Amino acid sequence: MSSNTTQRIISAIVLVGIAFLCVYFGIDSTRALIFVVGLIVNGEILINIFKRKRFSLAYNLTQLFYAVGFYLTYKEVNLSYM
Repeated sequence: MSSNTTQRIISAIVLVGIAFLCVYFGIDSTRALIFVVGLIVNGEILINIFKRKRFSLAYNLTQLFYAVGFYLTYKEVNLSYM
């Protein structure tokens, strides 16, 4: 295997481990992981697909709307029955 393939496999194992740990530690850590991953994915889509600058108004408003929407959604949802 090449060095790049080995690095990708190790990265995948680490990311899966982080995901399992978040689920193991409960709903709050899982929500935090979902929030951070959502911000990263949202940012990558804006930068790589829509060719926005990282400090543009559209980028910042989109990230803000995601964060506010995420907060309002999970503030209303009570998953304590799990």
